[in-house]
Order: sequence, then structure tokens, then C-alpha cells
Amino acid sequence: MPPELYDEILERVRGRIRRQYTWYREPLEEGLKLAATLRHLVSGTKYSDMQYGWRVPDNTLSVVAREVCQAICDEYADEVMTAPSTPDGWKQLAGGFYKRWNFPHCVAAIDGKHVPIRKPPLSGSLCCNYKGFFSIILLAIIVDSDYKFIWCDVGGRYDTIGERG
Repeated sequence: MPPELYDEILERVRGRIRRQYTWYREPLEEGLKLAATLRHLVSGTKYSDMQYGWRVPDNTLSVVAREVCQAICDEYADEVMTAPSTPDGWKQLAGGFYKRWNFPHCVAAIDGKHVPIRKPPLSGSLCCNYKGFFSIILLAIIVDSDYKFIWCDVGGRYDTIGERG
């Protein structure tokens, strides 16, 4: 990643991930939070392996990564992931597939990925996949001809797991 792009992302999410100084302890710097999160996302390294290199406990890294990812999504979602709202917009997507891939009358490609997670409490086998580990599905619904996400859906709702009715 070019340093300019890193600096842009940091400036845009800084306000969302900044924490207040307290008498108890100093908060982690925003640059460290972003760098550690990007490293985890790019390499897939476990938090327990990253904690020594970043000098941040693994449980803190897991919270920081979720916080930074949410901040990035909140900041960039409307700008980056906008589905066309006009017929001309959809025709432009179809034209990209035809021009680049010689695939007429196609406006999107669909792909998915299993993202490993810890087993949610009281979930039974709901999140267990055929590969033998627990995961949620990242399903990219609309991807244009240049592999850019137009819209996506991550997982499902697990707030009713374990309820008895």
C-alpha cells in the first residue's frame, strides 16, 4: 500500500477510532490501530502471533480490529459501494462485462468466502461448515467487471440463537 493511501485512510477514520486519554492508561495511537488491523486483514495472521510484534495484547487487537474495520466501513460505504440506481448505470456495468470479458447481458459476478470465527454461544451447528471449522459467509453479491465491490452482505443474524419459544 502506498504511504499516501495509508495516510488518507488514517485521516478519514482518525476521528472514529480516537479514544480519550484517561488517568488509568493512555489509548493506543490511531496509526498503530490502523496498521495492525491492515496487517491482520492482509496476512490473516492470528492476534496471538501479532501481539509480540505490536506490543499489544491479543484480546486488545481483536477489539481494535473490529473497531477499525467498522470505522472504515462507515467512512467509505456510501462512497465506494454504491449500486447503480438508474437503467443507464446498470447498462454501464453490463457494457464493462461485455467489453472486458466478452460476456453479454451480465451486470454482476457473485463469489463467497468462509471467514473463520469462534463458535458463537448456543449456536449448535449453525455456523459449522463442511470444512470442519466455524465460519460466517462473506458473500459479495455485486462485483463489477473490474472486481470492484458494488454491494455485499456479510453473514446472517445470530441474535436469536439459543432462544426458546
